[in-house]
Amino acid sequence: MIINENICGWGNTCSLVNLAKYAKQVPENGTIVELGTFAGRSAYALGMNKKESVHLYCYDWFGDPCNPRTLASYQQDSLLHNADTDQMYCMETVRENLQDVKNLHLVKAVLPLAVEEMTFEDESVDFIYIDAGHTYDQTKSNINQWYPKIKKGGVLYFDDYSEENWPGVYKAVNRFCMIHNEHLNVFMGRQAIIIKRA
Repeated sequence: MIINENICGWGNTCSLVNLAKYAKQVPENGTIVELGTFAGRSAYALGMNKKESVHLYCYDWFGDPCNPRTLASYQQDSLLHNADTDQMYCMETVRENLQDVKNLHLVKAVLPLAVEEMTFEDESVDFIYIDAGHTYDQTKSNINQWYPKIKKGGVLYFDDYSEENWPGVYKAVNRFCMIHNEHLNVFMGRQAIIIKRA
């Protein structure tokens, strides 16, 4: 598996390898969507392990290009991941970090998207990775907006599924699964996936 832990971010080796594994499973000419890209750490794992014909769409507000921030301004936790804390959080840095990824589409947007910003048809996406806003309302809105876009048998993958650290994510995901009768697979302590029922 190809990963790059020198890109700023919080994903550890196990979570990045797991993302890479799922990216490899997306079929030729398929579609991967990432909600919340930051500097591109997880997008690199997705993009460098997917098939070349697969399209990767990364949604983020990508910082402020006039006043980019570094990961160090977020938390010192970056040092645990051997990240370069001087990397800027802006579109230019992400483009540079992901320059080797084929069929990459960086989309500057605030999540959840406005209705008119949604460009995907229902059941057109193979894999969606959600690591965006972590409140209950943000997570609920992102799930409700993107779940219809996943193909039957496709994967909705959640980061930060933790009752202790991210209770909004935890509650929103659990409530969605209960309402829609979807099975949730939890692994590595804070990762979870839904495989959309056929």
